[in-house]
Amino acid sequence: MRAKRSVEEENAMQEGKKIMRVKPVQQNTYNLFEEPRMSPIALLAKKLIHTVRTFKNKNKDYKSWQTILSEIKEEGKKIRQKQKAKKLLSERFDLFKRTLRDEGMDKAMIKKMNVLDDDDDEDVETMMLKAKEQEQTMSTEDKMMQAPVKLIREGTER
Repeated sequence: MRAKRSVEEENAMQEGKKIMRVKPVQQNTYNLFEEPRMSPIALLAKKLIHTVRTFKNKNKDYKSWQTILSEIKEEGKKIRQKQKAKKLLSERFDLFKRTLRDEGMDKAMIKKMNVLDDDDDEDVETMMLKAKEQEQTMSTEDKMMQAPVKLIREGTER
């Protein structure tokens, strides 16, 4: 900023204009405000809030509504990210199970593999039923996407 100011001063001197310089204020004392001045209604509201908080036995340390809203937004983002990751993981696992079925693995072999380290057979059975339902309701686009993968697998087997 100083370089710009000095260039302006040089231009002003060349044109013959007077340059206004800022003079510092010299005083013996300065008044410093701790808090900005509040209107009478704001003071009344502040006192009312203080009275209600003491009546409810609330402590002095409380968060403003803006910080609470920002915390809620952050928590919402975290929840959405977890849901997205869970959905992505389930989609990948479903694809993995479909691929195993395409390879000729049966239900018993998949249970023996115990991919998720679950000891609960009912969960595995329900997952297998879900995978079977998804396989039956698979769209033509999904089937077309699996065709090149099957072709590559068959080529590598021979």
